[in-house]
Amino acid sequence: MQKLKSQYLLNRFLVGFLSIILFVSCSNQDIKYHYVVSGDSDIDRTIIDGKTKNQKEVGEWSIATPNGKLLANGLFDEGVKVGKWLYHLNDKDLYIDWKKYSNDKGVTANLPSNWTVLESDDDLLQATFKTFSKNKGNKYFIFGSYDATRLGLTMDEYNSASKENMHKKLIVKQQDDLILYNGNNKYYFTRYILTNNGENLVVFNLIGMVGENIIDIGFSSLDENRDYKHLLFFEIMSGLYYYECRLVDPFYKIKFSLASPSL
Repeated sequence: MQKLKSQYLLNRFLVGFLSIILFVSCSNQDIKYHYVVSGDSDIDRTIIDGKTKNQKEVGEWSIATPNGKLLANGLFDEGVKVGKWLYHLNDKDLYIDWKKYSNDKGVTANLPSNWTVLESDDDLLQATFKTFSKNKGNKYFIFGSYDATRLGLTMDEYNSASKENMHKKLIVKQQDDLILYNGNNKYYFTRYILTNNGENLVVFNLIGMVGENIIDIGFSSLDENRDYKHLLFFEIMSGLYYYECRLVDPFYKIKFSLASPSL
């Protein structure tokens, strides 16, 4: 019974996180390309029109279902989305205008053009954005990196401590724990629905390792348009680089599985 319940929860959650296999022609050789998107569970494969250079997307790309239904269209600059992108989500068209961001901390990213990047000595990248909320402090994107040796923690221990800290500080209404596998990389992915200052928030947290460093990425926003927030977060993640390491690389298989909750 517990196994069936776990599988049910996984299937329900992954409706918003489909790993869709695409094919792109490069040097007369088919390369698998994996695209994380919110959408209908019956979409399992797409076709694309796009080019690559040094295993990075370049120029205009169009992503569609096998029957020609458009999912996304826009421009890439060496693996980073730029300019206005069209997405077809839940039978509606939406646009995200992307900007390319780089800093001297080794970070390159695609971010929505209306986000404001904040200077921070503690984190590799901080950004915030405007909402209709009166509580301005809860809307953010943060990318941090920490030396595991100095912390004296393994990735597993850090992940457990992060969850414990979240429960101490905030009222957690729901917590979904998954593991994201991407090539040889393993990440802990947690989605929280929580209450803070009288409003409901959705928080995504991705924890993994790059070399000897633990990376910790957080995204917090109002708990609304959840499919859009899923799409937005993983579109950012697929265009996020740390010293040329692409954190979620769509040229390698992307898979989600249930993780045992720490709490």
